[in-house]
Amino acid sequence: MSETEQMGTQPLPEHAWLKHLIGEWKVSTDMMSPDGTGATAIGTESVRTLGGLWAVGEGNSVGEGGFVWSYVTGVGFDVSSKQFRSFWVQNVSSHLWNSSGHLSADQKVLTLDCVGPHFTEDRDMNYRDVHTLVDENTRTITSFVQDDAGEWTQIMVITYTRA
Repeated sequence: MSETEQMGTQPLPEHAWLKHLIGEWKVSTDMMSPDGTGATAIGTESVRTLGGLWAVGEGNSVGEGGFVWSYVTGVGFDVSSKQFRSFWVQNVSSHLWNSSGHLSADQKVLTLDCVGPHFTEDRDMNYRDVHTLVDENTRTITSFVQDDAGEWTQIMVITYTRA
């Protein structure tokens, strides 16, 4: 292999979208429970690139009553499946959240779907995260859960503001 050749996956145009996620962020989270109660949390997130193929972030937020929520997340474009993929692990759950989805034609909205545990029952549910680029310094993730009738209900909005 010559000096100019690289091993592994080379970034594609889809990977360029990840640059919007890179940086230091202030995070504000508004959560809504199925019973109608809500909670908020404030924190920070630091996102870096991993070979131009992934945006990997680590964040911490503090909620009401001093509750600390920590997580590690990653988003990338899988050249094999031709889909965006993400993962999310956190200190409040043993579930590994694996999502996949697509970017809108205008490249402003990334929609990712996954299956995860039900809030109160021993079964799985469908979840959806809609990542929206508001502007160069603001982005949001709006999370939804699908009920047994197939309807989507919003359960969380995370607003990221570049620090």
